Amino acid sequence: MPLLASEVMDEAASVYLNDASRTRWSYTVLLPYLKSAYGELQSELEANDLPPLHEVGAIISVPADTTTLTLPADMVLPLYLEERAPGETRFSPMDELSWEPDADKDSKLNFWVYREGQIQFLGATQTREVRLRYTRSLNTIAGENTALEIANAKGFLAARTAGLAAT
Repeated sequence: MPLLASEVMDEAASVYLNDASRTRWSYTVLLPYLKSAYGELQSELEANDLPPLHEVGAIISVPADTTTLTLPADMVLPLYLEERAPGETRFSPMDELSWEPDADKDSKLNFWVYREGQIQFLGATQTREVRLRYTRSLNTIAGENTALEIANAKGFLAARTAGLAAT
């Protein structure tokens, strides 16, 4: 059963803020603090390279002569790229470089660079398919009915939400 944002805010209000009826600490009041606490949790997960933030993206088609990759909306940081020709079953690893190589275009992409929030290539002379492994962000909290991805984080999130709200 997923952990809902409302459960965290209920615990924050009743246990830590002494407002079980949520008269002062309503969902509307606590929601910005929960979002902040959730953001802190996400930063800790990223800094320590912990799941559930690793994600294998969909296979992305890269037309010939394309020099940037269309990135998933939830991508925080690319980890690993592989490529293949359309119709092939096996992917080949691509090399990450710190700067674009001084090389001619090839039928393969071969190299990638992550800079300024974009994955960049030299471009290939043929269409390629790229599989991206990346660190993703947690889902966005839209309201009290949002399911939170880390079920065992209720205690931390409730305490941190209340701590932020009480300051």
